[in-house]
Amino acid sequence: MSQQLTKISNKAGSDNLPTLPRLVTIEASRSCQLKCPACIVPTLKSRSHFTEKLLEHLLTSISWPIDAINFGWSGEPLLNKDLPRLVSRARLTGAKTNINTNGMLLSKVARELVGSGVDFIQVAVDGINQETLTKYRVGGSYERIIRGVEDLVRMREDSKSSTPEVSMQMVVTKHNEKQKDEFVRLARFLGADRVYFKAFSIDIGQHKSSAERDRIAADFLPETGEHRYSESDIGTSGCLEPQDVLTVRANGDVVLCCNDISGVSVLGNIHEDSVADIWRGARARKARRDVRNETQQLCKGCSYPIAKHLNETIVL
Repeated sequence: MSQQLTKISNKAGSDNLPTLPRLVTIEASRSCQLKCPACIVPTLKSRSHFTEKLLEHLLTSISWPIDAINFGWSGEPLLNKDLPRLVSRARLTGAKTNINTNGMLLSKVARELVGSGVDFIQVAVDGINQETLTKYRVGGSYERIIRGVEDLVRMREDSKSSTPEVSMQMVVTKHNEKQKDEFVRLARFLGADRVYFKAFSIDIGQHKSSAERDRIAADFLPETGEHRYSESDIGTSGCLEPQDVLTVRANGDVVLCCNDISGVSVLGNIHEDSVADIWRGARARKARRDVRNETQQLCKGCSYPIAKHLNETIVL
């Protein structure tokens, strides 16, 4: 593990950061119908969605090329009824568009999503049956999610479209780590294009106490294999999210990274300042410097930097 940590350390860039972000993550929805144990979203009081007006304001303030726009941070994006229109507008920038979903509403909006031209949809399945799925995706329906994947693939074929690329995700835990081979077979049978094995993150949103983190780690971290790490491996060195990705909340706040669901480190708001000014502003520079120096409070105990480097993609 120490070798992996060494590989990703000391890459966080400089204070100057002359390059503007080419990746954008949008909080399409601040609500979710599931109650995943490590996630803060179910406890949030605000249930807002990203609006078409806000997206238009955001995109018109970005004057440089964007490589990709991701809809799917924080809550469940398919709860936002405007999502297909948001995607269609985002595609006018020439950027690739991605959606990450729990799949519960996929059947309902599959036709609209295909029609929106979205490039990539990743569906969190996390198991090969209802029992395994709901160990973590509390409130989820395995049958409903699988039907959603089937409908999405069928709609794509009926439309004679090459998009969206469909990925099935498994967050690897002690409850499903022995099901990986069967999960790949399932994805291939359903017509998915790839499988994504994602390492488990102990605390999404940095809101858990030490005791809660210990319990979650004991309940979910894999017992063996290439997706396991220990809390002693966790550190912020080498995290590139703050310098690579523009992360925008549904209220227009630009935050340090996708782990800042609560708005602990707000760099600015796009209603008040331009994206470029926020990105290169004093608050952003200080926040990134704190990340590099490992003094950024938001990053304390964040497992994302190490977990990200234990992920695995299989193209089918």
